[in-house]
Amino acid sequence: MHQYTIDQTFDRIKTRHYLIVVGLPGQVVSEVEQYKSQFFERFGYAEYVDSLAHISIARIVINEKYETQLIHNLTEALLSVEQFELEVSKFRVFINGPFKLLFLDVNQRPVANLHKVVNQKIVLSFPVIENYLKRMGHAHMTIAKIRDDQQFEQSWEYFKNIDYNRQFKVHKIKILAKDSPLLKWSLLANIPLAMAV
Repeated sequence: MHQYTIDQTFDRIKTRHYLIVVGLPGQVVSEVEQYKSQFFERFGYAEYVDSLAHISIARIVINEKYETQLIHNLTEALLSVEQFELEVSKFRVFINGPFKLLFLDVNQRPVANLHKVVNQKIVLSFPVIENYLKRMGHAHMTIAKIRDDQQFEQSWEYFKNIDYNRQFKVHKIKILAKDSPLLKWSLLANIPLAMAV
């Protein structure tokens, strides 16, 4: 008769969620969060109305043992990316099936370039369990994801008439992290972009 032993020392994978975003000036963050508050006060709750004001570059899930390597590799990759001017302007809407996304638009090219550099470094550096932004869609700052038609019509009637425009230089990106989808994001690292020559 064979005797079997079970090895209890296997390495359990501990994953973390990471959101890599454009480093925005405090004034812009504050203004966008005020618009989110206005939406809630006037039209009620909608998805993302209580989320942090940001422009996503990448969102991944990886084994947390790669966290230090993630910071190091992105710091290295961004040495070649110069600080750039970004414009946030105009309220717009995406309509995708049952929901409408109310957002502020941004100029696309510099964010798309940043996404390309960051995503290539991530994919080549370590195994990624989930990569939510493999392809860069239309860069934007979300105000709310709306499912109710009446809420959408009323809110769009209000926001489409607001004239918003801010231009600023992007000096850094931020890495946010959390242990579970249900938790809030917390700041893990600020990574500077290269000074323009």
